[in-house]
Amino acid sequence: MKLLSLISSCLFLFLTLISIPLNSAQCIDQPDPTQPSKKLASKCSMVKKQPMKNLHHKVQNDTNMFIIQLNCTIQDPIRCEKVKSSFEEAGRIISSTLILNTPILINAMFHSMESPNILGAAGPFRSIPMKDDDGFERLYPQSLVKQFQLDVHPEFAPVDIVADFNSLVPFWFEGDPPITSIQTGFLELILHELMHGLGFASAWNDYINGDVAVAATPEIIGLTTETTLPDSSAKFVFNGFQERALDKYLFLLPENKSTSSYASELNKFAEFGTTYENVSVFLNQFITSPQYLVAKEIFGYFIIPKDLVFKPSASDKEEDMTFLETSLNPFQPGSSISHVDSLTYTNTSEFLMTFSQEKGRTLNDNIRIGGNYSGGAIGYKLRLLLESLGYATNENPNPYKSFPIEEYALSSSTVVSISYMEILEL
Repeated sequence: MKLLSLISSCLFLFLTLISIPLNSAQCIDQPDPTQPSKKLASKCSMVKKQPMKNLHHKVQNDTNMFIIQLNCTIQDPIRCEKVKSSFEEAGRIISSTLILNTPILINAMFHSMESPNILGAAGPFRSIPMKDDDGFERLYPQSLVKQFQLDVHPEFAPVDIVADFNSLVPFWFEGDPPITSIQTGFLELILHELMHGLGFASAWNDYINGDVAVAATPEIIGLTTETTLPDSSAKFVFNGFQERALDKYLFLLPENKSTSSYASELNKFAEFGTTYENVSVFLNQFITSPQYLVAKEIFGYFIIPKDLVFKPSASDKEEDMTFLETSLNPFQPGSSISHVDSLTYTNTSEFLMTFSQEKGRTLNDNIRIGGNYSGGAIGYKLRLLLESLGYATNENPNPYKSFPIEEYALSSSTVVSISYMEILEL
């Protein structure tokens, strides 16, 4: 078996406590994908749909529904142009698979980072709480909510996806001389990261135990009375464990139990709105509760190969399910769960969303090795996943739509208090 290139995902745990009015609608903004601790609670009141004319005229044609706002700070205009062309090509590739009715705006940076080993990162700028048809509230990426074309929706941020890549990395660009063994294909990396920005990300992780993961929950949502450090005396209002859009379709084998059923059990820990003296008191009480045993139980599935699958909404066929990454033991935050199983899908048409990208291969190399799938870099299973989230395609032009939570029905004013974001490293 060929060794994968030495790319791993580094995850940062943190507490972010933000004060906002208790009767406000709330979204979650992540302005800097390389600094996940900069997570903001933003008021996003319900607004009526606005005409998108000012955005549509910026899109050159309907073959690319992505608008790229690139800030390339290096003193190399030729390389900057290659970066821009790569983003544009990634937009065309995704637009050829998805039917996008509203442009997706990407705010991208290409610059020198402190560490030469960091490739970069990308993710949704804004996540929006939405109500699913199974009764669960989940966080949806703004890029997807915009495609729902809702008459009334939570207020959108001016950008959908943020991306930040390291100019110190020896990237290979389309049209360059043959790729070398030390180079990483930039176009493939962008496509991978944009998939995360479009919603390929689970909320499940160990947000409690630091470096050694032993239990898992969805994102912990809460409110504090002031912006402060976790060990302060600021009171903490618990508002539940909240999954993301992807998690609606995750099931644990062999019992065939949904991760959402575990989220329901965890949310029996306390009523939403329960106030604790501070975050530390909340965490200590949770660790000693019966629900913590539930968190430890589900974590056990996340380190056993092929124990977690994505079941697409349009098919119950076993061959259409996707095994997610649970073969890593110990658990690797940022790599585990929010990618497809590397042992199963490396060197197949589903290569794009494995957690590790092979050095010395171009995107076309991997498409060829994977069997020259007609959909190119976006494999059949990945397309089914995107359709399940709610993106339209030619094969499924009328996909599922979630719906907004009325402002008055929001669980007080929720703030992500403990979370993470993937950062890829060499």
